[in-house]
Amino acid sequence: MSVDSIDSALVAINAAVACRRLYGDGHPAIDMHARRAAESLNALAKEASPRRIVFLEGRVVCDGASLPSGKTLCEGAFARLGSGLPDCLELRDGIGIGAVQSLMSTLVSGSPLDAGKALTLCWVDQETDAYTLGQGPITIDDPAFLSHELRGLWDRTAIEGQAPVKSIEALAGDVVAAVSAGSATVLPMANLKDHDEYTYVHAINVGVMASALARAVGLSQDRVFDITCAALLHDVGKSAISLEIINKTGKLDDHERARMNDHPAEGAAILAASPGLAPVAVSVAYEHHMKLDGGGYPKTPKGWKVSLASQVVHIADVFDALRTHRPYRKAMPMHKAIAILEQDSGVGYDAELYRVFVEHVLEFTPNTSDEHTPESHAA
Repeated sequence: MSVDSIDSALVAINAAVACRRLYGDGHPAIDMHARRAAESLNALAKEASPRRIVFLEGRVVCDGASLPSGKTLCEGAFARLGSGLPDCLELRDGIGIGAVQSLMSTLVSGSPLDAGKALTLCWVDQETDAYTLGQGPITIDDPAFLSHELRGLWDRTAIEGQAPVKSIEALAGDVVAAVSAGSATVLPMANLKDHDEYTYVHAINVGVMASALARAVGLSQDRVFDITCAALLHDVGKSAISLEIINKTGKLDDHERARMNDHPAEGAAILAASPGLAPVAVSVAYEHHMKLDGGGYPKTPKGWKVSLASQVVHIADVFDALRTHRPYRKAMPMHKAIAILEQDSGVGYDAELYRVFVEHVLEFTPNTSDEHTPESHAA
């Protein structure tokens, strides 16, 4: 995909909307820009369908690449996306001038209209039961899209000092829907571009497995949803840790390790200041490295009981870390990772929880062990 091509297509839509607002309907420049955009978008959709274009704050991302005109687009025709409208466009083969014109009407009016079968508005920042418009089961199969989306949410959390709850809930709804439909899978760790990308793909993976495990043990739909939100945010405290430590490829020294071990408390503090977030997210952020026998960190008073939600996220977190290349070892084969999980069964987390994980959650994990993943301290 040419970044310049998708950028030019959206710039054409931006120009068409500007002309429409300035001159009203019927001006020839509107049709010229709209047709140019439709031709470009249709050609791009044929290369790989469907394709998602995500509008973040001041940034537009497609296939993992930021578009050059992102800031202009977000401040122009696409400014309303994410505020009562979706903040993602999904391109499908067969885009025509009618679909582009419907999209333009939506951008001008601020009211969600039928953008046609070829150009779909995806509800990624709305209530969780309205994620898409008639697109059927959601499949989690795009690491670049999901990791960039989660990165944007974590960035907002770090800047604002609290989590963007509605956006996190929308992403959690995506994960829960995919797990329920049987279309989710742990994202591949191969060919990731950098250490930071690993951090967010890891969080998505933990979200998938935690959602599946919570569902498998028979928790209510609301509880599964809350635990999935918590899983996506379990490592958000690392946004307060310097990238030099997070991305260090060698062994951490004592000071660095102590700072890294602060991330559960850092995350819990951030999430506790997030109005509307389910309280379980705070406990999971704080407890996901604790063990039932009192081990792990942070250290707690004798008799502290680690919540079931935290144990669910803990086992998913450990498994995904074991299956990933680390600075001090390569990714472990499936049988070795399971053996280590079994050793900690009843010590780090409930033994029955381990059994359910092995019997009902590993189906979401591809049985591979040789992928190359950047080495970092992101687990």
